[in-house]
Amino acid sequence: MWLDPANAKVITQHIATVLATAAPEHTARFKENAEAVSRSLDQLDNLLALLQR
Repeated sequence: MWLDPANAKVITQHIATVLATAAPEHTARFKENAEAVSRSLDQLDNLLALLQR
């Protein structure tokens, strides 16, 4: 379950939100990094879908 890319995206967003609350001066960086991870997870999810065909 936690290995599912869709779940990992939710977890990534939550981590970015928590970090931004703890260190608001770095909010933009946390958001950018979370978006980059999200894009990578989308690519992984697409690859996994192709492999399951």
